[in-house]
Amino acid sequence: MTKALIFGASGYTGQALAPELRGRGIQVVAHVRPGSSQRDRLETEWSKQGISVAAVDWEEEAIRALVREQKPKVVYCLLGTTQERMRSLRKAGAPKGAGSYEEVDKGLTLMAMRACEALSPDAPRVVYLSAMGADKGRGAYMRARKEVEAWLAQSTLDYTSVRPAMITGPDRREHRTGERIAGAVMAAGIATLRALGGGSLADRFANLDAATLAKGMAEAGLHPQSDREILGVADILRLARQE
Repeated sequence: MTKALIFGASGYTGQALAPELRGRGIQVVAHVRPGSSQRDRLETEWSKQGISVAAVDWEEEAIRALVREQKPKVVYCLLGTTQERMRSLRKAGAPKGAGSYEEVDKGLTLMAMRACEALSPDAPRVVYLSAMGADKGRGAYMRARKEVEAWLAQSTLDYTSVRPAMITGPDRREHRTGERIAGAVMAAGIATLRALGGGSLADRFANLDAATLAKGMAEAGLHPQSDREILGVADILRLARQE
């Protein structure tokens, strides 16, 4: 049975991707921080679906050991922090930079990817959740993604980098008022484009909910069309629709 390992499994996209892969008959190992507030809930829910939870600390050797022991065919890297988490850590007296895009979105992602590359020549394919505009690298959030993609490009890994626009939906647990307002505005604009016959253009910028993104990412990891590919929103939608 094909095995997939998911880093960032407790996030919005990860919680859709794990059951999506399991539903396709894939053996799924979901990495969750030992101290995650969602660990108990996810272990309970996912055990009923046959999804394994690996509660392993974010330490280089521990992550390498996890990848080495599991020997997955595909690894999904979905890591990302939030402004809210960064503010919370600062209020708690954490060191400067704790929980930042540099530390989490880039640092932890590269830790997982280095662990994959260490298995060469039997390294898994990596599917990386990036973002539209990552090639520009404007701002700390996009810069982290640009630097991860640059690392992937010089690595020995086979990979797919997925660049959605906004990932949002009514089922998202986190309360992100600004993001939801922006998503609603964008969705209205996309709907207008479609009504005017601009379906192809609309697909390039459409909002994606976790379920749709999970379907596209599952296809990208299990049935890649090429090595070292970069997928935009239209590509993700196409893959999701052919599932």
